[in-house]
Amino acid sequence: MKKLLLILIYMLFSTAGAFGANFYCDCSVSGGTAGAGTYANPFESIADIEAYEAATGFADGDDIYFLEGSTCTMTSDLDVKWEGTGTGNYSILGCYDGENDFSCDGS
Repeated sequence: MKKLLLILIYMLFSTAGAFGANFYCDCSVSGGTAGAGTYANPFESIADIEAYEAATGFADGDDIYFLEGSTCTMTSDLDVKWEGTGTGNYSILGCYDGENDFSCDGS
């Protein structure tokens, strides 16, 4: 039993890095400070996401969620570089705090 418990603990910690992080963006917030991308302190603009990408970078499996119903103004394309060759470690652009799918409208 003790050996089984040790194996389960090892498996838990060995896969902890296999999943990406979740980042959040709420373009309806206009506090003038670049949020941290967390649920409690989301990015406030596409520019914040791109600044994070330039400074830190996103990893494979990292997901970016936009607050449903908020509208983000873009002056250029969203340029996020997810790189890697692994399978099953997909990145998601989606919505949070709602049930609708993510949509991108532009001209």
